[in-house]
Amino acid sequence: MTQKKSERLMNLMVMLLVSRHHLTKAQIRESLEDYRALSDVAFEKTFERDKEELKKFGIPLELSKLDEAFADDVGYRVSRGAYELPPIEFTAEEVALIGVAANAWSSNELSDTSAAALRKLRSAGVPIQLGQLADLQSEVPTDEPAFVHVWQATDARSAITFDYQRPGQVPERRTVEPWRMFSIYGRWYVVGHDLARGEARVFRLSRIIGDVSTDKRHATYTLPSESVIDEATRRLAPQPTVGMALVLARVGSANSLRRRAEEIEECVWEDEIGSWDRLTLPYSQQEALMAEILAQGDRVILEAPEALRNEVMARLDQIAGGKTS
Repeated sequence: MTQKKSERLMNLMVMLLVSRHHLTKAQIRESLEDYRALSDVAFEKTFERDKEELKKFGIPLELSKLDEAFADDVGYRVSRGAYELPPIEFTAEEVALIGVAANAWSSNELSDTSAAALRKLRSAGVPIQLGQLADLQSEVPTDEPAFVHVWQATDARSAITFDYQRPGQVPERRTVEPWRMFSIYGRWYVVGHDLARGEARVFRLSRIIGDVSTDKRHATYTLPSESVIDEATRRLAPQPTVGMALVLARVGSANSLRRRAEEIEECVWEDEIGSWDRLTLPYSQQEALMAEILAQGDRVILEAPEALRNEVMARLDQIAGGKTS
């Protein structure tokens, strides 16, 4: 929208809002300079478009017949009661919780935004005291460098491009339409539509390398339904971690385990065949982890935890015994 059009719409809205009675099109045209300069045909078309724009912005136009004998004698006005918001009021409990929420963000940029919001509420007479409910005060960690940029893009529905690196792999360029951000055990993730792969994916923010940039090649997108986002989040999000395992893996093998590893120590051990890396691997289900370890055969060795290692060894003995017999 051009600046000239924005100014014209603003002037039209203010005039209709402050008027004590309904104004005819002739009165409106005479009052606004932008309309006076137009021909009759151009004015009719422009005025109709401007009315539709105001409706799109949620500004209700009130129409009234000025003379019952003439159907085309119509007046326009914006009802102040329908346009203005009711007074903002909070209970004492709500005010206290606003103070707790304002102090929650650890990101400097989000902290500044919270502070600005508090100043506006205080100027409107809302008595917010940040010390209230101090025992309940918590902090939402947002240490990932990409957090603010991804959050802004998610809020604005802007596609973003970034380099994404899984443990033990080279960074990959990704372009994503972010749908929702969420946190699991202090780690932040974003779920969205991966444009290159054509499907929903989840990305861990701490694995985003370098800057996050808005991809101007892709226009603002429409979010899928909440049920679709909920299903993608449930299906793709990492399960809560119940333990950490140390796994030795031959160099060049166990890629499925390497992708989930928290840390990879390279070349920690060598044998007559080659080198081994040590993977620090979070897991949520012992049975699922043991199945993955056993599926890798002699390409991996489970070092810890000891109880899980003993269980894997017992199952390998059972397998060996079955083959012997």
